[in-house]
Amino acid sequence: METPEAQHVFVKYEEMLDYLAQLEEKVFSEWVSQVADKCRVNLNRTLVVRDDTSILQLNFDDELVSILREVSYLKNLGKEDIPEEALDLYQRNEDIRLWIGNLNLAIKWFMSNDVWVHVKKIRDLVEHLYDRMAKIQANSVRISSIMNTWGATPLINRKDGKKEALVSLEDRKERVQKSGTSGSVASDSDN
Repeated sequence: METPEAQHVFVKYEEMLDYLAQLEEKVFSEWVSQVADKCRVNLNRTLVVRDDTSILQLNFDDELVSILREVSYLKNLGKEDIPEEALDLYQRNEDIRLWIGNLNLAIKWFMSNDVWVHVKKIRDLVEHLYDRMAKIQANSVRISSIMNTWGATPLINRKDGKKEALVSLEDRKERVQKSGTSGSVASDSDN
């Protein structure tokens, strides 16, 4: 391998390696200088838009997909000077993939012909639930007010209302019935 031709090949090989290293550094530097702006601009875009024919479309830019792919390649190459914005995007890669898939499904379902049938069914169910909840709340308020009146009047009194007197038990059945009657009257008035 000491021939002049072999020496020439080795020199050219070294020159090519140097040239490729410089080119790699130049391309990487240009990428680093642009990636933060690309991430910021594309992540601030509206995700769902209407096209000229009023059809909904996902507006997830291909530049973000490219950045995700490039960061993956750079990490595999062991590159350490990857910008923080690109790394943050890459760390959310799985979430982004799920969001894109779910948004595409939602758009597809929304643009289908039978979507209004489902919307009406859901609206009817929510309306029914709302009516039931309103009735439950009204009943709860009514029950509280009835129970407050029960607490205001004792079921058993002392004779002649004096503290020294014994508890009067003769009219206890009438008092309990009267108290129970007010509760049953209140419940009957709701029906």
